[in-house]
Amino acid sequence: MNFKSLYICLFFVLLLSGCSGSSSSSSSSGFGNGLTVHSFDFSSNEVSSGHPSILTLSMQNLGSKDIADVYIYLYGLSRGTDEWFEGDPPDISVSGADSLVGGDSRILKLDSVGAPIKSMDLDGESRTVLWVIDAPRNLPKDKVFEYSVGVRVCYPYVTTSVGKIEVLDEQEYLSKEIDKTIKSHNIVLDTTAGPLGIDMSTQQPLLLTNNNDITFKVKVIDRGGGTVTESDCSNAFNWNNDVLDLLTLNNIDVSINGDACDIGINDLYFKIAESGRATAEFPVTCSVPSFDGPTCTFDLNIKFTYNYFVDAMTDISVEGLGDDTI
Repeated sequence: MNFKSLYICLFFVLLLSGCSGSSSSSSSSGFGNGLTVHSFDFSSNEVSSGHPSILTLSMQNLGSKDIADVYIYLYGLSRGTDEWFEGDPPDISVSGADSLVGGDSRILKLDSVGAPIKSMDLDGESRTVLWVIDAPRNLPKDKVFEYSVGVRVCYPYVTTSVGKIEVLDEQEYLSKEIDKTIKSHNIVLDTTAGPLGIDMSTQQPLLLTNNNDITFKVKVIDRGGGTVTESDCSNAFNWNNDVLDLLTLNNIDVSINGDACDIGINDLYFKIAESGRATAEFPVTCSVPSFDGPTCTFDLNIKFTYNYFVDAMTDISVEGLGDDTI
């Protein structure tokens, strides 16, 4: 067993025994906002040049769906050259991943991360990834250099939402409006827990037009603390970070009683608020089947298929030892 492997095994023992000084992740029961990064830290934020340091990523699936094909990308730790990452691929020990992409320990893959099981009172699966990285060698003696390192966790997700919509024909709608007996109320949705939430901007009952159509607006809220994207997670290491790619949702399905509705757009762009979460809103027009009587209730289904990523950053200081030979 080489030195780095011994070092990482020792750290796992300390982690399990609760003796590590790094931040620990708290376990959350029930459902939340998808794959959540609890912590991303070095074992110590100060190290001497040439010495190894352990970088730990702790995350947990708090969404209501199992997540497959999670990609993890380590980046940064550079002042213009790859002094932390010598070699191609760099010589970095890693533990906790299911596979290395292209043999590079900076690009990792998790095959799956299980969701919470409420019926059994089981928390979502937690995963911890450790890297052992040597600090740059031959830094000037007694000088301190600051470095930042980032991690990007990218995964596919599907958000679905179901609800009921009450529809009035035109005669009934006008009659109730004249009598002031229309009781507007929210369209209640049952939505899978994950990084995107769905709200209805329109209240019911809805008016049936002469064309047997109904119209309403859907609002999407980014609750996951990251970014929705149409870009492929498997290639996130080479993204150009084009804002139009990173804030776009384009796989949207809305249906009434199983019949597809018209959303009138190809790409849905999120707006970043000065405070609060990013949101997007779009109009929907649905043709509904003919019905007898003045009112009818229809089944509404909404489905978003997308990729989502979360970034985290941490810092470390390296004190130079001169021409060290560790």
